Formats: sequence, structure tokens, C-alpha cells
Amino acid sequence: MLLVASVEPIPGRPTTFVSLGLLNARPVVSKAALVHDVISDLRLDVRMLTETRMTSDAPDAVKLDVTPPLYQVVHQPRGSSTDKRGGGIAIVHRDSIKVRPFDVGTPTEFEVQVLKLMLRPSKQVIIVCVYRPPGSVLHEFCSQLADMLDQLVLFGQRFVLCGDFNCPGTSGNPLDANLAHVLQC
Repeated sequence: MLLVASVEPIPGRPTTFVSLGLLNARPVVSKAALVHDVISDLRLDVRMLTETRMTSDAPDAVKLDVTPPLYQVVHQPRGSSTDKRGGGIAIVHRDSIKVRPFDVGTPTEFEVQVLKLMLRPSKQVIIVCVYRPPGSVLHEFCSQLADMLDQLVLFGQRFVLCGDFNCPGTSGNPLDANLAHVLQC
């Protein structure tokens, strides 16, 4: 699934747009050309990738392969090559956008990568990318996600939340009721 959006300015303020995209890459190693094409075709400034399946012990060339010219990648591996589960998150961004990691802790129920994009000295936005492995939606997941969102809200800066939550609802609802409640709050 591919999602594309833009963070738009407040009306009446100087224009600053950041084009964002999200792709569940599963795995990204075999889709580097696709990542490059979509970034180019859609003129994306930032591309979040979930389920990269790139490991912590993979050579740097693997990470760099998904990075088009004039872009950089920040990757959070899923673990070592002996770790059999999916996962891994990467955020590919234009090298003209300065980024800083933003610490929201280390949840146990999902993977998260958070970066603060420094667009201008007075214009910043936080990008939050989440990957949750498939399975039943546990109370602990919703609780940890709510705690992280509360922390971000209290920080008082705009943020964009995206990712692969793997939380389908039941009886025709597209989203699990517990997750929908957390996001609504």
C-alpha cells in the first residue's frame, strides 16, 4: 500500500510544503528501484518505509541502495540476521532537509522511528513512523501508543503519525475499535 500526503502551512503564513509518502516495503532490498521511481515520480521530500527487513548486521551498501541521489536514509533495523520476524523502519529524506532523532522511548509492542525535520529555523515538524507486527490487538499496544502520542502532544510541536499498524477491525470496520479510540483521543 502506498500513501502520499503533504504537510501544509497554516493559511496566511509563508509557504512550506513537505511531500510525504509511506510504503510497506516487505522487503526493501528487492524494491530499491521502485522506491527511487516513486520518490522521483511523486517528487517526495520524505519517504517512510516499514518492514524493510534490513538487519543491523547488513552492509551499509544495502541501506544506501534504497537512497536516491540527493537523499539520505535513517534506518532502524529489525535486529540481527538471526532475528526471523519482519520489521525495520527507514526514513528516506532529501539531504537538504536537516533531521534529528527524537526520543519517545522504546515501546515493546511496536517499532517506532521518530525524526524532527528542520525545514527552516522556525519551521519544524516531527515525523513518527510505526510498524506493528500482525496479530491480535492487545491492550498493551494501545496503551503504549497512547502514552507515546501523549508525550508528543505535550511536546507542543506539530507531528505526523503514519505506519503499518496491522490493526484491522471486525464486522466490516476498517480499524480496530481500541486503536480508533486511541487515535480519536
